[in-house]
Amino acid sequence: MTRRILLLILLGALPLMAQEPGIPAGSAAQPGKCQSRNSTGETTWVDCGGGGGTVSMVFGRTGAVTAATNDYTWSQIDAKPSTFTPSAHAHIIGDITDLVTQLAAKAAASHSHIIGDVTSLQTALDAKAAASHTHAIADTTGLQTALDGKSATSHAHAISDTTGLQTALDGKAATSHSHAISDTTWLQTALDGKQASLGFTAENAANKNSVSGYAGLDASSKLTSSQVPWAAPGTIGSTTPSTGAFTTLSASSTVSGAGFSTYLASPPAIGGTAAAAGSFTTLAASSTVSGTGMTNRFAAPGPIGSTTPSTGKFTTITETNLLVSNTAPTISSGFGTSPSISANNGTAAFRINVGTGGTATSGVIGLPAATAGWNCQLTDITTRSTTVTQTLQTASTTTTATVGNFNSSMAAAAWVASDILAVSCFAY
Repeated sequence: MTRRILLLILLGALPLMAQEPGIPAGSAAQPGKCQSRNSTGETTWVDCGGGGGTVSMVFGRTGAVTAATNDYTWSQIDAKPSTFTPSAHAHIIGDITDLVTQLAAKAAASHSHIIGDVTSLQTALDAKAAASHTHAIADTTGLQTALDGKSATSHAHAISDTTGLQTALDGKAATSHSHAISDTTWLQTALDGKQASLGFTAENAANKNSVSGYAGLDASSKLTSSQVPWAAPGTIGSTTPSTGAFTTLSASSTVSGAGFSTYLASPPAIGGTAAAAGSFTTLAASSTVSGTGMTNRFAAPGPIGSTTPSTGKFTTITETNLLVSNTAPTISSGFGTSPSISANNGTAAFRINVGTGGTATSGVIGLPAATAGWNCQLTDITTRSTTVTQTLQTASTTTTATVGNFNSSMAAAAWVASDILAVSCFAY
């Protein structure tokens, strides 16, 4: 009990009061006395004062005494725990005796071994088959006998091998066979109501006189003037020119209408040696005839009556409205990848490579400016099939012609990659 009170005093939990009577070593207890120690460490008995006196000295220290190291020995403290749990803490490897040596003798957590490191492993493996291996038929008990009772993977059967097959076949028609009309109910009646075969492919009347269609004939089985792509020339042998005039002949200098009487006055009949009667008096009624290269076109014409033509040729002939041009067409849009005009003689005749890809069904051709639009005829000269059946013009502006490919059902379909189209375009 005495040690508990003294400990509480030292911890500051109780006021510093006179202690209960104690028995110093080698000394008998004295009733009403308390043990005291002076500054030299000598222990004496003093009056306790009934528990109400003051303490003049504690452990040989006077004044405001506080607890100090070694005031009590470990054995003088009772009710202490038998163990003390340490606070969370860590150590480096060097803090632990011999730990580095022990770790150096261990393998890494992740490690491998060669076969020789494992006792008898090589012997065990030598007695095993490779992961990928084969067996002869004889290695498998009974396998040859089982196979002998099977058919080959590729084999055939006679009809008689299959029960009832011949009877079933006898009731069927041959793969290739025919029928009389009477074999099909109502077929003769249906045929009687049909028109006899024309013997040719009929034209759609809706395409008559239309773009990419066909020209109609008048009552005398001739083309109407609206279908002829030039302005009403006079009849052969006539000395009176029809209405209309040439306005451009692509010359190198201006040639007026009056000047044509010098070049084309009284031309001979085709193959003739005598000058024909009559002459052109006007060939540029509404405007000046001009352009580049006129000296090449009419340079040194042969004399009247000559049967040898002079050199030079017309490259562009136009009426009041443009008919054809020596300007090369272009690809405006569409077609496949990298389409091109592979060859051309102006708009009159040119070739289009539709390009690669094999998915394009249409394209737009760029052309010189026309008065109203362009009529183009096209043929795929590379491919002719059920999917590449017709290439037709589908639309026109004054500077473009839109064309497309159609299959045998007249539905839009793709050209074959790098197909070549032969094209001719005339302005109207």
